[in-house]
Order: sequence, then C-alpha cells, then structure tokens
Amino acid sequence: MKTLTKTLTLDSQFLRLYRPLVRNLLIIIVTTLVLGAAALLYFDHRLVGSLSEGLIEKSTLTTNEKLLRLFDVADRELRIAQHQIESLEIGNSAQTALLYDVLQPFLAELDMLDSINLADTAGNEYVLIKQPGEILTRRVDGNDIATAHWQRHAGTTVVETWTRRNDVPARERPWYRGAVARDPGAHFWTAPYTFLTTNEPGVSVSSRRVRPGGGSDYIIAFNLSLTDISLYTTRLRPSANGMTVIFNQEGRTIGLPPALDFEDEQDLLSAVLMPVEELGVPALDKALATWKGAGSGQGKFKFRTSDQATWWAGFSTLSLNDEKKIWSAVLIPESDFLGSLVRLRTLTLAGIALTGLLAAGGTFFGSMRSIRREMKAAMDQMERRLGQYHLKQKIGEGGNGAVYRAQHALLRRPTAIKLMSAEFARSEAARERFEHEVQITSNLSHPNTIAVYDYGSTPDGTLYYAMELLDGSTLEEVVRFNGPLPAGRVIHIMQQIAGSLAEAHHKGLIHRDVKPSNAILCERGGLFDVVKVLDFGLVKEIAQAGGDLAHGEVLVGTPLYMAPEIIRNPGQASPGSDLYALGAVGYFLLTARNVFEGGNTVEICASHLHDTPVPPSIRAGLPVASDLEAIILSCLAKTPDERPDDAAALRESLLACRDAGAWSQQQAREWWQAHSARFADDASPQTAAPLTNTEFLVDLDQRLATTVHLKVER
Repeated sequence: MKTLTKTLTLDSQFLRLYRPLVRNLLIIIVTTLVLGAAALLYFDHRLVGSLSEGLIEKSTLTTNEKLLRLFDVADRELRIAQHQIESLEIGNSAQTALLYDVLQPFLAELDMLDSINLADTAGNEYVLIKQPGEILTRRVDGNDIATAHWQRHAGTTVVETWTRRNDVPARERPWYRGAVARDPGAHFWTAPYTFLTTNEPGVSVSSRRVRPGGGSDYIIAFNLSLTDISLYTTRLRPSANGMTVIFNQEGRTIGLPPALDFEDEQDLLSAVLMPVEELGVPALDKALATWKGAGSGQGKFKFRTSDQATWWAGFSTLSLNDEKKIWSAVLIPESDFLGSLVRLRTLTLAGIALTGLLAAGGTFFGSMRSIRREMKAAMDQMERRLGQYHLKQKIGEGGNGAVYRAQHALLRRPTAIKLMSAEFARSEAARERFEHEVQITSNLSHPNTIAVYDYGSTPDGTLYYAMELLDGSTLEEVVRFNGPLPAGRVIHIMQQIAGSLAEAHHKGLIHRDVKPSNAILCERGGLFDVVKVLDFGLVKEIAQAGGDLAHGEVLVGTPLYMAPEIIRNPGQASPGSDLYALGAVGYFLLTARNVFEGGNTVEICASHLHDTPVPPSIRAGLPVASDLEAIILSCLAKTPDERPDDAAALRESLLACRDAGAWSQQQAREWWQAHSARFADDASPQTAAPLTNTEFLVDLDQRLATTVHLKVER
C-alpha cells in the first residue's frame, strides 16, 4: 500500500508539473498558429495586390507602347509625305501621276494605312485607297466638284478608268475641318469613325500646309484602320482569363477584348466602334460602372462581379491631342493567380500545426521565403545579382540577347549588362568565339566606341559582358521623332562613326553590323550629340575574312545596310563593307528613308547587288550639298575599290565638306533641351525594326536564287 501511495504521489506531482507545461506549450503553439495564419493571410493580401497591380501595369505599358508606335509612325510618315509633295499641285491633272508615284509607297509600306486624302481650299481633291492587290484613286476637279474621276491601278499601271457622282466633299469631312482650324504644320487627330469610302473603322491624322510662293493651302490626311488594333487586343491576355479593351472618350470600342468569340474578321469589324456597354461582357460592364462611379479617372481598383468573383482593373489614358483621348482598360480575375498562393498557405498552416513551436516557426518563415520567391518570379520585377553586378531593369533586346541597366556592387558605377541568347552557349566553339570577340573589342578605346568593362558567365552557363551605360537615343529613334536631319548634323555624326571604325580597322577588326540602331546619340562630359558605336557582337578580325565558303558560310548583319560583296560571299567582309554600311546610315539620316526598300530580304539584297541608289536630294525632295551627297554615294559604290580608301580618309573628307561645322554645340544643346523630355516619356525597350539582325545561309552555286536557311527578326 505504501508503495502504491508513493507512486500515486509521484504521479500527482509529475502531473502538476506537466499540466502547466503542456498548457503553456499548447498556448504557445495555438498562438503561433493563429499569429502565423494571420500574418500569412495579411501577406497574401499584400501579395495579391502587388501582383495584380504589376500585371495590370505591364499590360497597360505593352498596349500603350503599341499605340504610341502606331501613332508616332503615322505622324512621322505624314511629315515626310508633306515635304515630298510640297511642290506639286493637287488641281493639276498633269501632275496626278507624280502624286501617285510619291504617295503609293506609303500605302505599300504602312500596313495600318487604309487610304490617303489630299484636298486644297480651291475644292480640288485626290484620294488613294488601298485594296487587295491594287490601289484605287479618286480625283475631283475644283471646277466640277460634282464629278469624281476614278482609276484602278495595278502597281504603276492604270487598268481601268471611270467617272461617278462625287459623294461628300472633302471640306465636310472631319480630318479637313480639324486641320483647317489649326496652324499650318500642326497635326490634327480625329476621333475614331467609320471611313465613308471604305466603310472601315479608323482614325485620321491630318495637317494643313501653306504652299510656298502662294496658291491654295492644301490638307493631307493619313487614314489608319483600327482593325489591326482589335486583332491585337483580342489576342492579348494579361493573365489566363484577363482581358484588355481600348475605347475612345465617347465610350466606343477601338480594341476589342478576347472574351468575345468572332467567326471571322468581318464579324470582328462589325463590333469595332460599338459602345463598350453593348459588347456583352459582364466583368467589363461591372468594371466600367465602378470606374464611372469613381469619377472616370486613371488608376487601379478591385471590384466584384454578380457571381461574387473578385477582379482587378486598371484604367489609363493616351492623348492624341488636346481634345482627343484614348482609354485602355486591363481586367484580371483574382482567381488567375490565387491557386499557387492557396496551396502554399495550406502547406504552411499544416506544418505549423504538426511540428510544434520550433518546427512551426521554421516552416512559417520558410514559407514566407517561398512566397517571396514566387512573388518575385510572378512579378518579373526582381533585382538580379550577376557576379559583382546588380541587374536593375531590362532596357533593350535584340537578336543576340538582352541588355539590362545594372550597377557594380562595390564601385556603385552604373553599367549596362548584355546577356547573350542561349544560342551563343550551345557549343564550346561558340563560348570560345564569344570570349575572343569580347577580349579584342575591349581593347578598343576610341571615344566614339562604347567601352567594355568585363565579361563572364552565370552558373547556368549564360554568357554576359559589362559595358558603358549610355543614356541617350539611337540614330533610328532620333530620325523617327525628328525626320530628316540637316547636313551639318549628319556630317557631325558620320565623322564620329568613321573615327570609331578607323580605330577598329587599324586594329584588324570589322564591325559587320553598322546601322542606325547600333549608334547612340548622347551627352558625355558636357558635350552634346556625342556618338557611341555599339554592338560589336558580329565583329570579325580582318585576318579571318575571306575564308573557305565551299560548304557555305553564315551571312550575318542587317540586309538594309549590307554591302554587295558580303551578300555574294560572306567571307569577303572587309573595312570597305563597314564604309558601305556607314554610307547607308548617312543616307537614312538625310532622307529618313533606307537606300533600298523591298518586301523581303531577297529583294533588298538584290537591290544592293544590282540597283543604283537614288541620290539623297531626289529621294528626300530637299536640297543636299553636292559634296556631302557625292561622299555618301561613293560609300555606296558596288565594289570596295570605288569607295573611300579607309575610314580615316572618309572622316577627313567629311570634315572638308562645306557644311562641316555648321552644327554647333549650342544648336545640339538646344535640340536636346527641347526633345529630351519627349524621348524620356517615350522610353521603352528597343524593338527591332523589320529586316534587322538577320542570319541566312547562301548556296554559293545559286547565289541568291536559293535560300537554304532564313531567320528574320521582326
């Protein structure tokens, strides 16, 4: 009995000590579980908000960039067309063929361009209308405005002529009234409407021009189809079930959402310019009602549909001019990105409940790290570490890889990092070639050549190199915004590029891809319009040129700027090939046009081989100094022997031109002060223009007759 009593006493004492311990441990575990769950739910809420806003912002930027590119191209091309027809009379029937020859290429080259209207204040009209495989023209004589004279063109040949009663006169159309009400040269954008002639939904940009020497003012209008915008938005999904819609300030649809099911393009066209509320998309209707209730301003918000589904929406505006605005709305259902978060939350809570205080804490904080990693991956906004460099933001992308804004971890020096594409690291030979090219280009020290600081590879084998960070604009962007450049500025730019090439050639290197997008115009050390030649990624040692092409050779470069000899034989690249490309760049700067243009790579290459360039003065329709024009045309000679002796000689010839020195630092400073804000507002990752970095293998026996491999970056 004593033994039993003693045992019960010990058990009782143990229970007295154990119960508070268990109670306290349970309290701690439950408290940890509750607090952990609350923290997890709070973090989920913050994560959902951040993730949704990031997806909306990314989709909005993508959409607005496409719209800006479309409208900017139209603005630029309209300005060029104005210059080219300045001396032509709309009411002179003898000059109708000249008007057609000047304006037809714009219809052929600009996919979104539906038609072109010309009209003067005397009542004369001339219209070009794009049709499948043909172009229709309509001419109205100011003395007989009731009759329209029509022609059907197949290329440059008139195949049919007829007359018809004229419809609505030009002076009654919105593009005419808007342009007349503005100062000469100012661009007017109409609200979206249905074109009277083609019955297509679209928008027009027009401008009034005062004819030099007197005579009637004339108005030119580019009419842009909205079909391409809707075809784009119907395929644009910011998430699995998200949507983007574009509408004007009157609430009519410009870009349709993917939620609609169209049988064909005609069915889609019938819905363009329809009131947004009539599209029949419940989530969109609710978002519009919420947006209007909040004052119809820009911003992001959350809302619930009738089925209690949670959605996120973002509305932003893009101004065509002071009176015309376009709105874009991005809608994303919360369910598109909640699945992974719910799974993570469940696993975390189960780990806390089963493992106790220490295991719960470890699981909780471990899950927090997992959530953070998933958030960063989903947002694609993370700061990456690459060796001694922190990658901040993608600023460019091309055929060879992507460029990031970065910072050295210790020096804090802003740097550009180029990550090469996976194709460059597939073989040991490619890696050796990469190292060799970076090593030889890093020895270039000319002030007009971008400086290379470092190179290496990531743990997963991605090759990269670090180079000088440049804040400026490519020559392609400058011409896109500005149009043709004055001769003094062209000389100033070309002689700098020639200086960079002179050093490279002296050290036995050929660039092989000189083009406007590979030269940046920037400010350095208080000097403006400093040129930096970049992307020596296709560089080749002169000693390597002229290799054996018996089994074919990979032709690299950009067809728009490619010398004839390397089209015939890629192994024959030489310093003279770079001078040919530089001549093509100078031609582009003077005219805002390429030397040769065509529908595909083979056509352009054939022109380089056989066609004589049209002098820049004729192509631009503007006076060009004869000495500068002669230099550019000499660079574009078909054989290297006919071109300047070398880059140094070319530079000296440029500096000896009559207009050399006409472009001063004061002018450059004033130009950048006037335009830098616009470049900053429109800054976006570089996109390759059609027919840019191209690689194709040519069968030497058939030359350009047979293309074995063709890869065009668009």
